[in-house]
Amino acid sequence: MTHRITFGVAPLLLLAVGCASDPAKKPVAVGPTHTAVVVHQDRTTEPTREAEPLRNTGTLRFSKSVKNLCGIADDAEPNFRYDSATLRDQDQPELKQLADCMREGGMVNYDILLVGHADPRGSEAYNMALGGYRSASVRQFLIDHGVERARIITSSRGELDATGHSPATYLEDRRVDLMLPGEH
Repeated sequence: MTHRITFGVAPLLLLAVGCASDPAKKPVAVGPTHTAVVVHQDRTTEPTREAEPLRNTGTLRFSKSVKNLCGIADDAEPNFRYDSATLRDQDQPELKQLADCMREGGMVNYDILLVGHADPRGSEAYNMALGGYRSASVRQFLIDHGVERARIITSSRGELDATGHSPATYLEDRRVDLMLPGEH
């Protein structure tokens, strides 16, 4: 009886082990490795450029490299609403321009790194998750507009880089930074 169970279980174990086809995905840290959390990543991407300053355009903050490659102009105002990961209607044209640029423009050979941020209100863990939800909402918009999921890396810095100290200055902390992998 014991041999029959062993021979019956062994092929099932071999089948289960043999069918595992996805290699383990390695997380990529953004900034100091002890403070960044990767929310989602479809592939590891080597750094491609030196760090360049980011320019704020509201809910979305594009790096200078991304702006130059895609011709995205500086404009826009307040950021994500408090405790929200919903994209604003006025952010969609810039994201559509980025999606077009990644499909058939200056970024056709580049991946994009999306880093979500939150203002300091709320717990550190909650804000880390909220930053992740914000970068995920931008990722989903890009996917819905034809960008391959594997070219989009999302992460969160939560409140770690927050500089606001009042409701008026918290707006700058509620954003997603869009940059080439390797820019910080």
